[in-house]
Amino acid sequence: MGNLFESLKNSQKVTSFQNSEEMRFFVHNSFLLTKSSLWTHFRFPKDSFEVVRANIIIRSLINQEVIEKLYKNYGSGKHDDQLSLEEYMASGMADLPYLIHEGKKIYVPIFPSSINHIYSEDFYRLSTPPYDKLSKIIESMTIDPFDYYGYRLYDSYFSRLIPIKGDRNIFAFYDYDAECLYFVNDQGRLDNLIALFDKGIKKPAKTHMIERVEKVVDAYLAMDKDAMLTALLEEKLVSSTFISAYLGKGKGKKGK
Repeated sequence: MGNLFESLKNSQKVTSFQNSEEMRFFVHNSFLLTKSSLWTHFRFPKDSFEVVRANIIIRSLINQEVIEKLYKNYGSGKHDDQLSLEEYMASGMADLPYLIHEGKKIYVPIFPSSINHIYSEDFYRLSTPPYDKLSKIIESMTIDPFDYYGYRLYDSYFSRLIPIKGDRNIFAFYDYDAECLYFVNDQGRLDNLIALFDKGIKKPAKTHMIERVEKVVDAYLAMDKDAMLTALLEEKLVSSTFISAYLGKGKGKKGK
């Protein structure tokens, strides 16, 4: 679809993303990404989608720390004696983000599902080797969570994205703060980003967004560029000024 995506990104109005809760969470907690060389590159996100990815890693690391601390406290007797380990852990983990994978809750997606079983049910194994030293050998045990869990990781409590629709290979999500559509493939990577509300729209209408972007997503999944441009214009997600300029460039540059 040529350079449409880059043109939309360059023409987008300033959004509220830099002042969003997601960005504040990243700024406040990004130091956790230094715990392993595997995550340090996430400290310097190049766009809003990279911030989303970084925050998924950060929330995973926070979950790991919280669960391990809860288990340690229970073993130290710092709890209500009437509570079983399972009850104590369930109470302490009630507000933690998680992903549902194959019917199981995944609290620490930087680990495969086999290790996550320990963090959700088999807590006693946290005091047996090698799991009692996971924090020290983290690099040898971690996985790429985006590749392992795919786009489903974004449709979980680890992100604030709104799932729109997709197929087996790709899924679309909407980011209210960044005012972007993300098309994420099954390896958990960004296939394309559609930035909405270009500078040609004086007063953007931002209501009923889910219904309005669905036509755009349908066209993208069908690989129908003309239908996608039509949907963007009809739903007032981009301006006629942008469309005219883009199509004008297309006539002058073959293949664009």
